[in-house]
Amino acid sequence: MTSMGKAGFVSGMVFTWSAATAMATPPDALSVRDEVFGVGAREILVLRTVSDNLGSYNATVSTVFVVLIDAATAQEALWPVYRTRLVPDYESDPSGLTPSIRNEALAQRRDAFDLLSERKALPAGGVSARDETPDVMTYSMQAGIDVRYLDGTRYGLTAGELRRRWEIAADQLAAAMEPYDRLGPLAAVDLIDDGALDLSACTLADPATWRLPVGAGSMQVLRITCEGEGLSWSRLLVVPSRQK
Repeated sequence: MTSMGKAGFVSGMVFTWSAATAMATPPDALSVRDEVFGVGAREILVLRTVSDNLGSYNATVSTVFVVLIDAATAQEALWPVYRTRLVPDYESDPSGLTPSIRNEALAQRRDAFDLLSERKALPAGGVSARDETPDVMTYSMQAGIDVRYLDGTRYGLTAGELRRRWEIAADQLAAAMEPYDRLGPLAAVDLIDDGALDLSACTLADPATWRLPVGAGSMQVLRITCEGEGLSWSRLLVVPSRQK
């Protein structure tokens, strides 16, 4: 076995690898994925998980944020709530096949359910969403997003507005990402770059119209997934209404 030296330290642990494995070190890869967490009268809360492979085949750091998305303005605010690191447990298993999972402290950490309570929002499981399939759901770099239902209801987002939202979200996420140890020279904020995404090849999925049972308005939400070199981002977007 050969030592990876300085790059092999993760929180004080030295990893050793075979020469063949060291030569096959994977590229840095970071993925971001949203899931609905709660729904309020005029906002939706999502859990945004950022998973970083640390430039390794068998280690991961995952950081979770609660993101508040305003239904009227689509502005986002986010708070870190949880971070965990998965690494091989070489102490108990020299083969490296047994994982060790440990939580890591976050200086700005908030409790996700406290945020849900503060916003007076219902957990996602307690709110129903219209699951009707849109008659039209398209996306292009030129036309943006267009969603239409058979009853004439229409939602949309221009390509320019979508790009602006990506840039703001990337900047906010990078600013909120507390640093952590990685194997390579790059920091996590170096990988959170919307410019690395190929916005011409994004896909749409999971259209849903969320509303509270008291009927205080509704929000059209859909998932847009974009891929790029070393970065994958699957976002939930609030898409504004367009006139019929």
